[in-house]
Amino acid sequence: VTPGDNVVIMGVGPIALLAAQMARVAGAGKIILCGCTGDIDYRLKIADSLNCYDRFINVEKEDAVSIIRDETVIGADLVVEASGAGSAIRTSIEVLKKRGLLCAIGMTARETVDIPWNEAMMKVLDLQFNMSSSYNGWNIALSLLGSGRVKVEPMISVRPLTEWEKAVEDLEGGRAMKMLLTPDNE
Repeated sequence: VTPGDNVVIMGVGPIALLAAQMARVAGAGKIILCGCTGDIDYRLKIADSLNCYDRFINVEKEDAVSIIRDETVIGADLVVEASGAGSAIRTSIEVLKKRGLLCAIGMTARETVDIPWNEAMMKVLDLQFNMSSSYNGWNIALSLLGSGRVKVEPMISVRPLTEWEKAVEDLEGGRAMKMLLTPDNE
């Protein structure tokens, strides 16, 4: 991300919100989060508390491509695909500007995903896959966490180990992002 870049984040999970915070730290001009109706009650409230986005698009009720084109004029400089949804991957390619960057972080549940290959070719897009990090990346991440410029606490729920079933229910029900189970004596 360079200062002033228009950044679109596909997804509203913990990795997506970390990416949005990093875009903010790096000086992104506009940050747009794309998610679903199910994200609004819990995940979007966490994103609000992190002040890590400028616009939320509910992809189930709004035309993400039209809105992003209107908001960015020439398309997004960077799309971080953190959802793994095939439709989001296709939308990522559609909303990028010529010579834009698609950063693929989200794992898909399918072996293959149909994408508009010719559009990606005509736009001369850069595609970057990310699965892990470098040793230096950990130092940067710890520094950003230590300085408070990137926050993870709002994304973490804590329950005693004896409440593990409730923890799983909260995760599956979209009422938690990351769960930390603690020994019962703490």
